[in-house]
Amino acid sequence: MTALPPIVDAATWQQVQTLLQAKRQDQGTRLPGGALLQRLLRCGACGCAMTSSQTRKGTRRYRYYVCRQAQKRGGGAVKVELDDAALVTERRSEELLALDEALEKLAALDPRKTEIVELRYFGGLTVEETARFLQLSQRMVEREWMMAKAWLYRALSGEEGNDV
Repeated sequence: MTALPPIVDAATWQQVQTLLQAKRQDQGTRLPGGALLQRLLRCGACGCAMTSSQTRKGTRRYRYYVCRQAQKRGGGAVKVELDDAALVTERRSEELLALDEALEKLAALDPRKTEIVELRYFGGLTVEETARFLQLSQRMVEREWMMAKAWLYRALSGEEGNDV
């Protein structure tokens, strides 16, 4: 019986075996903060690696990924003179304060709707991701999202109503 010629040369075989062994050893270690995708994600705008970040809101902990370049030294932020910034932000700050107040009122009435708004609007999650995160059905998230948006619109436009 004659042996068949090898498909892969010995050097390539050894290199693959070394990589597989290193991967097996890495599987037992956890990344800092439990960030599973930290080594895999790349920024769509600049191609830099994404790094994990987290924040707390009450008893909840939210994890998200941001471009590493955006975290370093302002991440390409544009320098704006203070006088120019003051002209632009006065109205915007009033709008943000009004939105914050409205969200606080909504949280008192229905915390889940507030959480959905925060995840969808501020966190940028899709309906599917929000549903998975909150362990709800997608349809439930869609309904709550629509109701929360309508309630916030009424609250911000001056039409008071406490029904959620």
